[in-house]
Amino acid sequence: MENFEPIGGEGHIVEVDEAILRKRKFHKGRKKAQVWLFGGIERKREDGGGRFFIIRVKNRSRRTLLPVILANIKPKTTIYSDEWRAYNCLNDFNFTHMTVCRKYHFVDPITGVCTNGIEGLWSRFRAFLPRTGAKDKFIDDFIANFMFHSSKNYTFKKFVKEIMNTLPTVDKGDDDESSDADEDDDSMTPLVDDTDSDSSSSSFGAGDGLSASEYEDS
Repeated sequence: MENFEPIGGEGHIVEVDEAILRKRKFHKGRKKAQVWLFGGIERKREDGGGRFFIIRVKNRSRRTLLPVILANIKPKTTIYSDEWRAYNCLNDFNFTHMTVCRKYHFVDPITGVCTNGIEGLWSRFRAFLPRTGAKDKFIDDFIANFMFHSSKNYTFKKFVKEIMNTLPTVDKGDDDESSDADEDDDSMTPLVDDTDSDSSSSSFGAGDGLSASEYEDS
């Protein structure tokens, strides 16, 4: 999260939205402090895309969200959002802002604007959280963990590859010499003496030298 680079740019579309993690249905259940999140996801293109960010915020006011947008989205980006009033000023900050009224439709029938991408991101993030919920002090950790596992540029395969590169290497030449030495030792020293195989199989004690009948008598 510390090395995160702003997403979007000229010719790119970024969907933004705010979400609340704790919300009581029908005002029932134990009342908990509300946790607001704000995020943006870049629409995929042939030359890349699909990057996103999620940040925990105090509320969804313009004073809170605008600095987050300016810090995480590049200028001249086309931003899709709902009609929340905190976004009304984006055209004044070198953005192209377009909205969709989700009260009536998910996709604007005229402009084609929608925020289905960011809504899907919230669904995946909620599914990533434990069923018992996340405590306040662990929410930032869950966000960082989710961003790590969902990152396109830093996959788990790349993570394992970087670990393997830090391991010490083994000289193959030494292995070949040791294997040749083992083969020479095997060829010079037999593992089993064939001459004594019959006598050893008919006795119970390997070093006693007693036959079966003598062993029973003893």
